Amino acid sequence: MEHVGREELELEDIRLAIQQQVHNSFTEPPSVEYLLELGSQRNQQPFSLADKNRVLLPPAHHCLTAQNYQLNVRKKQRLNEDEETQEETQNGEEQEQD
Repeated sequence: MEHVGREELELEDIRLAIQQQVHNSFTEPPSVEYLLELGSQRNQQPFSLADKNRVLLPPAHHCLTAQNYQLNVRKKQRLNEDEETQEETQNGEEQEQD
């Protein structure tokens, strides 16, 4: 702590460090005046009227209509091999129990 000319920390040093950390960690919300101005600008633009024969949807990347999963379909041959493996395992367990 050579820059302040003393050897030990004081309570004010800790308060200043905490205040600095809080100031740099959190952002303040925009002012009410700014939000009111932004809202009035946005509300001046009229809605675009849709054709009565269709429904307007947002772009596809904003919709929840796209598939978000994939199915792994196993082939029949693979299914048969799995069934045979299960049967062999069950037969081996039954022989061990005898």
